[in-house]
Amino acid sequence: MTLLQDGCIAFLAAVGLTTVVWLAAGAIFHAGRPAIPGLLLVLPLRDEALAMESDVRELRRVQGQLPGAKIILADCGLTPPASLPSIWRAVEKIPSWPTAGICK
Repeated sequence: MTLLQDGCIAFLAAVGLTTVVWLAAGAIFHAGRPAIPGLLLVLPLRDEALAMESDVRELRRVQGQLPGAKIILADCGLTPPASLPSIWRAVEKIPSWPTAGICK
């Protein structure tokens, strides 16, 4: 019985020590996320851009994982009611909008 208890204690000690070493190495070697300079996330907008808000929200989620990335909204044939000023007003309503741009 003592052999089984000693084995369990040794196993738990090994797992605990491995966890501590893993966390310490992660904190030392991965102190910050590397930024990719000039990374652009381009969202092409066509026709009436009906799904633009959900697409922008998804790009915002991805942008949170890629520091330094900028979102670009590209006009690839928007219909006149969905012109760039109206799109920009819609984008400004999204909370905490980071750096972004619109190109035509």
